[in-house]
Amino acid sequence: LSAFRALKVLKIMRVLKVAKVLRLSKILKFSQERAAELEELMLTSSTASTLKLFQLALMALAVSHYMACLWAGIARAAEAGDTAWWRAYRDGADDDATANAPADRWRASDQYLVCFYWAMTTMTTVGYGDICPESNAERAFTVVAMVAGGAFYGYIVASIASIVTQVDANANSYYERMDMIHTCARRAAHAR
Repeated sequence: LSAFRALKVLKIMRVLKVAKVLRLSKILKFSQERAAELEELMLTSSTASTLKLFQLALMALAVSHYMACLWAGIARAAEAGDTAWWRAYRDGADDDATANAPADRWRASDQYLVCFYWAMTTMTTVGYGDICPESNAERAFTVVAMVAGGAFYGYIVASIASIVTQVDANANSYYERMDMIHTCARRAAHAR
């Protein structure tokens, strides 16, 4: 019985590691019934699909964040006289804080938002072109960011397509089983 329980706990740990929901110390506190309920919930296709989509969204945000930080870091490194994108970029005077002031004079939160916007548009291959690299270092980073962003965008699209295909396959399997049950029920009714 203890070997069976140990196998069950290992299986739960594997599922929860993927989902990154709980730590090992919390798993061991579950009763056996509670662990079975959690295992069943984690193994359902809809929960797995939702967790995968959530994981993809978090990965996209994390990659965009790091790209934004590097983009801002390159602009800060150009402070010694090189032209940087944030000295050339001006907002369309949406509010008083950024009205026609170059981005290097904005609040840090506004600068981060513009950098994050640039990273997200670059990563999703939209690239509006309103924030342009001004120095060679920025151009080189932009090329790397476009290649990495294109690859990541392809990964996201392929992952979402895989999730949709899996959900469709599960739905088709369910409907096939239901058709078989109905067919068997009709045959049994006609046999009477």
